[in-house]
Amino acid sequence: IVTYTLGNYLLNVYSAFLSPNFDPALEMDDEEDDEDEEGLILPVHEDDEFKLFVRKLPNFKFWHTATRATLLELFCTILEFSDISVFWPI
Repeated sequence: IVTYTLGNYLLNVYSAFLSPNFDPALEMDDEEDDEDEEGLILPVHEDDEFKLFVRKLPNFKFWHTATRATLLELFCTILEFSDISVFWPI
C-alpha cells in the first residue's frame, strides 16, 4: 500500500508541476468584460519580462518533494508495521 500511496502522491505533484499558476484564457475573458479586446500585453521595453507560463509548482520544489516522498517510501517499506497486504487485482 505504501507504493500505491507514493504513486498517487507523485501523480498529484506531477500534475501540479505541469499545470499553470493561472489560466491566461480565463484572465483574457475577465479583461474582455472590463475593457476593450486588448488580449495579452507584450513587453514594451527591454527591461520588461513576459512570462506566459508560470508553473503552479516550481521546478526545484517539484524535485525536492518527489525525492523526499521517494526516500520516505523506501524507509517505510523496510518497516514491518507498514507492510500492509493489498488485494492483488487492484
